[in-house]
Amino acid sequence: MDIDVVLISGRRPTLLQQTLDSFSDRVLRHFRVRNVHANVDPYGGTDADGDDCARIIRDALPKAQIRRPAQPNLCRAVQSCWLQTGDLPVLHLEDDWLCLIDITPEMIGPLLTPGVGSIHFHHGHRTAPEREFLTQRKKYHLWLFKVYRAYPAFGTSPRILGPGFAHNCAARMNPRLDPEKQVYQRRNRRLTRYTDQFRTRGLYAPGGTPVMVDIGRDWQRENNVKKVVRRGVSHWVPRDPE
Repeated sequence: MDIDVVLISGRRPTLLQQTLDSFSDRVLRHFRVRNVHANVDPYGGTDADGDDCARIIRDALPKAQIRRPAQPNLCRAVQSCWLQTGDLPVLHLEDDWLCLIDITPEMIGPLLTPGVGSIHFHHGHRTAPEREFLTQRKKYHLWLFKVYRAYPAFGTSPRILGPGFAHNCAARMNPRLDPEKQVYQRRNRRLTRYTDQFRTRGLYAPGGTPVMVDIGRDWQRENNVKKVVRRGVSHWVPRDPE
């Protein structure tokens, strides 16, 4: 299977190296990689760390076109890379995950049916095991009642995106808002009108165990930072003392 690859990274070379070692061994070697679009934001390290990250990416993915903006902006990082993708499935990666199982075209192909926009790699967070299609609920107040409506789930953790889906999402994103939260919080109607037409399938390891594990949360704790979202905008702030 031919794929494009997108990689969203900060300046955290140790995490990035672990991520690329893991996904290269477990995933990338099973596919034909056509194009690679990477973004290294000035977050989490020094200029020298950013240089190291660019080198690590080129060593693992020699075809990579690497964007290195002067200011960090998560949504613009995602948007700029996704806009470069076309009519191939896209493997979207972030710099702080480990893949725990082999993922092959034989596993992905049957899941990319018409109407499926993304294949979510189960990581035991916000996801009930063995659900074929993933949704997220939004609460509305109707007079004295609370009404819940389910929408197709959307995310930017590592996953496979259907042909054209990444590009068309990026064309509708608001770069001032978190790329996930502008959908989850229904803050970008132009984008949600598009994503609501598609479904997200879950990819699970045998027995519903995680397909991948988040190593970024440990890094945040070790460096005393956390991500908060205010009015749809992401901020990284000092963590409260425990």
